[in-house]
Amino acid sequence: MAVTPLAARTFDMADQRRFAKISGDRNPMHLDAVAARRTPAGAPAVHGVHLLLWALDVLARTGVGKQLVRRLTVCFKRFVLVGEAVAITAAKQTEASVWLDLSVSGLTSAQIAVDFGEPGPAAGAPSGDRTPAQRNQRPPCSAEPGFYVVDPGFMVDWGVYCPPDQPHSPDQPR
Repeated sequence: MAVTPLAARTFDMADQRRFAKISGDRNPMHLDAVAARRTPAGAPAVHGVHLLLWALDVLARTGVGKQLVRRLTVCFKRFVLVGEAVAITAAKQTEASVWLDLSVSGLTSAQIAVDFGEPGPAAGAPSGDRTPAQRNQRPPCSAEPGFYVVDPGFMVDWGVYCPPDQPHSPDQPR
């Protein structure tokens, strides 16, 4: 059974330049086709945070996410290249959460879990209580960043890397 996308769009270089200006992220891998050829993406890639913000906007506009957000969990699996059509589908939805898949040509590029409810204490020490060196540490099992948990204070914290060949299921505990 095919799942109807909540939304779809194609990001272009004008989108990239606007987002870079707003965010301050002017990394050439997002803006320069020649420089991006030397990156793992091989071409300009859409900013991951831009994808996340677009998905949250779609969630709010569709009425699915009209509740207080308790926690966001994001797993970036593949690059979304500038000029590729990306679609958002609600892979799983309960009263307490929704699991969004962002896909390009049927391949999952990112997964976003949105948990609803009143903010509660974050697991472990809040990000603000850690030293800068502790905040930038990766867990020993993580070869590279890719899976982020955003706590109720919306501080980005390192989580467990989710490799593309080992998808994180919405049914697995986070």
